[in-house]
Amino acid sequence: MQFIVVFCYLSASNGRKYVFSTGTTLFSLGSLAAAFSPNIFMLILFRIIQGMGAAMFMANGMALINSHFSNEVKGRAFGIIFTATSVASIIGPVAGGAIAKIWGWRAIFFSITPMGALAGVMALKLLDKEDQKPIKSFDLIGSVLSILGVFAFFSCFYLVKSRYPLLALVALAGAVALFYFFRNSQRGNSNPVLNPKIWDLKNFRQANMQSGLIFAIMMAVSVVLPFYFHNVFGYSSAYSGMFLATMALSIVAVS
Repeated sequence: MQFIVVFCYLSASNGRKYVFSTGTTLFSLGSLAAAFSPNIFMLILFRIIQGMGAAMFMANGMALINSHFSNEVKGRAFGIIFTATSVASIIGPVAGGAIAKIWGWRAIFFSITPMGALAGVMALKLLDKEDQKPIKSFDLIGSVLSILGVFAFFSCFYLVKSRYPLLALVALAGAVALFYFFRNSQRGNSNPVLNPKIWDLKNFRQANMQSGLIFAIMMAVSVVLPFYFHNVFGYSSAYSGMFLATMALSIVAVS
């Protein structure tokens, strides 16, 4: 998650087009490697690589639309993206469950590999080159603090159910401390990863709080429910995907 902020920061100097294309390529390579992973540890490693690639293109998707479309059609372009995302959230669980049931979980990674590669090639050929703003100095300290802070925060949820639940409190305290140091490191920084003044905007604070709450609820449901359907009710992956699709359909209906 925090890699998205860092890659947004780097895109200003390296160009969104190239960061986006690099991200799709890294995502495809991570997916292909995950399909061949011999054990769970290698699968997690390749998923991390895949996630870093996803962060690179997620950090630039909306910004590319904003810079490549005129004000007259910009709203329509954003609408198409949001519609495609909603449709994907409906089709994804069903298609993924069916693929896993028929051909196995490795087939899921094989199926998304060419799509990522195609997106990278199309981005290089179709997107215009943007004006780059070289960064005078890279905020390495702020980047490291933000990444470690997010990692420590999400580690709390894993450590709560481990053999040493008290470590969750240590991780939480570490996350709070890291975020505190991160905030202080951004003040007075000529090239901050995240400009602290942006939090003075009321609409920005409210929008991020609402988006964060919605994302947390959706991810909690979509991550836990498949295991619940499979382990408790004994449903197949394809059948479980159909239940998740109904949730996505309800979201689209009320949007």
